[in-house]
Amino acid sequence: MKKKIDVSVLMIYFNQEYEINLILEAFLLQTFSRNNFEIIIIDDGTEVSIEDTINKYIEKGLNIIYHKISHIGNRAYNRHLATTFAKGEYIIFLDSDLIPCKNFIEKHYNNLKKNPKIVSIGYRKLLLNLCKNLLTTDIIQDNFLFIENLPSKLDERIPFIYAHKKMNLDLTKAWYMAYSHNIALRRSLYDKTEGFDENFQFGWGVEDVEFALRLFKVGARFYYDETITIYHIPHNSDSNIQSMYQTNLNYFYNKHKSCEAELFQLHHLMNPINLCKLYCTINSNSHLQNLDVKEYVNYEKTLFVGFRNFSEKLKQNGNNILSTQLSEASYRLIGIFLPYEDKQFNQVILSQNYNLFQIELLYKIITELIRVGTEVKICKDSKILITLDEFWKQKTSFTFKDWYEIFQKIEQRQ
Repeated sequence: MKKKIDVSVLMIYFNQEYEINLILEAFLLQTFSRNNFEIIIIDDGTEVSIEDTINKYIEKGLNIIYHKISHIGNRAYNRHLATTFAKGEYIIFLDSDLIPCKNFIEKHYNNLKKNPKIVSIGYRKLLLNLCKNLLTTDIIQDNFLFIENLPSKLDERIPFIYAHKKMNLDLTKAWYMAYSHNIALRRSLYDKTEGFDENFQFGWGVEDVEFALRLFKVGARFYYDETITIYHIPHNSDSNIQSMYQTNLNYFYNKHKSCEAELFQLHHLMNPINLCKLYCTINSNSHLQNLDVKEYVNYEKTLFVGFRNFSEKLKQNGNNILSTQLSEASYRLIGIFLPYEDKQFNQVILSQNYNLFQIELLYKIITELIRVGTEVKICKDSKILITLDEFWKQKTSFTFKDWYEIFQKIEQRQ
C-alpha cells in the first residue's frame, strides 16, 4: 500500500552529528503514524558525513529525504530548498539542535486541521549545559520522561506572551514571536508568501520573523501551543551571532520600512509590559491626531509625523508624511528609525499625541527627528504649533536640551 504523506518535517543541518542522532531517535517515538510523515534534511556542506546515520534511521522505519549541498550558510535559502522536496500538505520547521516531544507532529497536525489560516507555534525549553552529557539515544528511547524533567530555562517568549494576555492583546496577531525553530503551517499558506527571503545571507536571525510578518499580511493567524515542547541541546554559539543578527535586522528594516520593522527592533530593548503597551497604542492609533491640512499646504521641505488625515497637496514642495495608519503616507513609520539624510527637512511637525509614548521612547523619536530636520515643532491641536521645549517642559519640567545633557551623562556612567 502506498504511503500518504500528510506532514513534512523540514530541517537544515550543519556539523551537528551528535544532535541529529538524538533528534531522529525522538522521531521514532512520535504518536503520529510513521507512514504519514517524512523528514527532509538539507545538509549545508557538513564536514563529517552523516549518510550512515541517515541510513540507520531509514532502516529503523523513518521516511527521510537527505540532500547535501555545498556550504553557503544561508538559513533562509536552505529552508526554502527543503520545501521543494516536501510532499506533505502540512509542513513543520524544526531546528537541528532540538529534540521534539513525543506528540510533536500530532499536536501541530491537529492545530493546523482546525483552520487553513493557522500557524501552529510550539515552545522551547533550553536545557542547561550540565545536561549535555546526560543526553543519549538510549535515554530518549527508554526514558523520555527523564528528558522532560531535566533542568532548563523556559522559553524566552513566555514573559511576552504573559504580558499579551494580561493586557488583552490578540496573540493570534503576534507575528513578531513566530520563530521558525518550532513552527508549522499548511503548504498552501507558505506558498502565498513565496517563502523565506533568501537575501538574508548572514547566518542567524530575523529571517524567520520577517517571513512571519509576510504570513500575517496574507491573513495568517498564530496559535501558540505550550504543549508542543522541544528541548534545546546545549552547544557553543557562533561568536559572530550578534553581528549577524544586527546585519539581518538592518536588512529587515530597509526592506519593509514600516512600523512593524521599527517595533521589532525594540524587542530586546524594552521590557515585555512596556512593549505591549506600545503595541496597544500603535494598534489603536491613539498616537495620531487630525491635521488642518489647509494651514500647511504652502509649507516646503517639511516632515509631518503622526497624523491620520492626508492631502496630495501636502506632499508637494518636498514635504513628506509619516503615519502608521495612512496607506498614502510616504512611509508607515513611527519615527524611531528614519530613512532620511541628516537635515533633509527644513522642519519637522510632530503630533502632540506622541506624548502617550513612554518617555525613553519619545526621547529616542525626537532625537531622530532632530537629526533629519533643522527644527522640530509640535502640533498642539489641528493647527497650533508650539516649540519642542514647550512640549518637553509640559511632560518633564525640563527643556529638551537640558534633558539631552542629563541623558548623555547617564549613558556615559553606564
